[in-house]
Amino acid sequence: MSSKDSVYEDTNDETLIEIQYPIGNTLTKPNTAESLVCDQELRVVASKLNRMHLAPKLSCAQRRKLKRQKKIAAGTWTLEKPSKQFDSHARGEPAGTNVLQNKTGDQTSSSSIAGERKRPAEHSPPRTSTESKKTKFSHSESLVTKMAIYLEGYPNIKLSDEDAYNLQMKVLEHLDPTGVDNGPQFYSCRIECGAFVVTCANQPTQKWLIDCVKKIGKWKELTLQVTLASKLLKPSTNVITKIPLVMKDDPMEIILQRIESQNIDLDIKTKDWRILNINLEPNGKTVVFSVPDEILGKLKERRFGLFLGFEKIQFSVVDKKSAGKWLGST
Repeated sequence: MSSKDSVYEDTNDETLIEIQYPIGNTLTKPNTAESLVCDQELRVVASKLNRMHLAPKLSCAQRRKLKRQKKIAAGTWTLEKPSKQFDSHARGEPAGTNVLQNKTGDQTSSSSIAGERKRPAEHSPPRTSTESKKTKFSHSESLVTKMAIYLEGYPNIKLSDEDAYNLQMKVLEHLDPTGVDNGPQFYSCRIECGAFVVTCANQPTQKWLIDCVKKIGKWKELTLQVTLASKLLKPSTNVITKIPLVMKDDPMEIILQRIESQNIDLDIKTKDWRILNINLEPNGKTVVFSVPDEILGKLKERRFGLFLGFEKIQFSVVDKKSAGKWLGST
């Protein structure tokens, strides 16, 4: 023997199991009865392993290769597998459309395989009025219940704040003292651009206000008139700016006059500006105005900057998100 002694077991099979005994090991040579028993057991185990024909696990590629070889041997293998085609292709219809037919052969419906899956009509109940989306109203439509009382000759002749207060008292005098009929219902009132704007809660209140203005008739020898606010007032936008510290205690009338005189090249008219909010701060005051859209266009020409005093103040449009912060309940 060489450096290793080997024992071969003939298992009457094609494969022989070689049992090696390394030199220096106690199993170097089976010359005892115990060693002979161990050799016999090893031969039995080797014989059983040969009969099991164990094979390594094949990978996916190896399995595909084996399958292909079997098909080639059987003569069923083709180099290219033809793609599946629908019958609709032969009729010249778009690919990916499967046409379903009933027993009489009439076309009933079609469903797109590659596109969006459509829901059958019988499973789509008609949408009721309660399920329909809410109608969105524009700014002009939201002014339907707002009425504007103004003087004849408007906008050259405008109502003042004092006129608006006295006009409120005059309108309240026309309420029915008996309380037999339901009285008018209002949400709010204010002076805006020289007109007295009243927000009515319903149509009967609008009619009552129109009749009331006709009964009042004259105001300071001028005829009072009433119409929808959307027809009289120009569309406006809310803007915010910061007044310098040196003008913190100045009246807003003087500040508006300065804005108009220092930006005369833009033909800025501040008489139609409406003050919505004033917030006093340590370094000045923040003011929110409602300005006509034509003024907003002029502000855009100057990149929303106007000269005031020894500074150039910047205006910003108040969006809906920040309107509640600056305007509150205004």
